[in-house]
Amino acid sequence: MVVPDLIFSFFLALVISAIFAGILLRKGPRKGFLPFFLAIFLAVFAAGIWGKPSGAPLTGANWLPFLVAGVLMALLLSALAPRYPKLDRKTQLDREETMELLDEIEREKETADLAYLSFSLFFWVCIALLIIAIIFRYLT
Repeated sequence: MVVPDLIFSFFLALVISAIFAGILLRKGPRKGFLPFFLAIFLAVFAAGIWGKPSGAPLTGANWLPFLVAGVLMALLLSALAPRYPKLDRKTQLDREETMELLDEIEREKETADLAYLSFSLFFWVCIALLIIAIIFRYLT
């Protein structure tokens, strides 16, 4: 039962990741498709094997827990992704406005560095917990 769940989870996570990556790329520069895919894949796989069977069986696996977990994880990661403000190239700024903008960018950079560290810690703890949940399910 491991192999069908694994294959189904892989392809479902790939589809969900591709859809969300395509949506996010339209709204600004994003990096890191592989970590995004890994988080969704592990969430889909863990929820699929731990979730209550519902939905029509598809290749021996009930697909609804897989799908719900993948979409929820993608929404969570999409909400946590950084947003980049767009400046109109035609905008003319005087010296004072430019200095204010540079100060604001510096403050945002410091905040973004702290947020990146926090998000990285959250991401790797989440990945570790999902791997532990998957291993525990097949060992018991």
